Amino acid sequence: MTHALVRIKPLSLAKLYAVFSGLITIIVGLIMDAFIVLMGSQGLTLTLQMYTETGQPVVQNIMFNPTEMLLFTFVVAVIVMIVSFFYGLLLALLYNVSSGIAGGVKLDLVCDECEKMYCTNCEPNIVKMGEAKKEEMKMKAKKKMAKK
Repeated sequence: MTHALVRIKPLSLAKLYAVFSGLITIIVGLIMDAFIVLMGSQGLTLTLQMYTETGQPVVQNIMFNPTEMLLFTFVVAVIVMIVSFFYGLLLALLYNVSSGIAGGVKLDLVCDECEKMYCTNCEPNIVKMGEAKKEEMKMKAKKKMAKK
């Protein structure tokens, strides 16, 4: 069954981008933090070379503790999530505009029942299952109304 993806809900894609980007940032950040901590004091020290007004070089060492590194990782992850949310929102809006012009992406869907690409036998069964589900929902709603 060939279907066309014509519209994406912008908030849905934005939330997905934000969560996915945040998780990847946290995972990569924690791996990098682990390597830095394993390097010992060399990994936790930032050395800056500056010059005074007279031109004399001055070396300044800044030490980080692991707690600061973890905090920095999570702050960066939150910033990445916010930026990714807006990027996903913009991407969905642009896709919706361009799919309105070009017609969207064509998808070939596979039947879950028989795992065939073009299944004509299962399609009526899927429609029947959908109708049965609707009837079941109506019955539940009637039972709730009867209880009240």
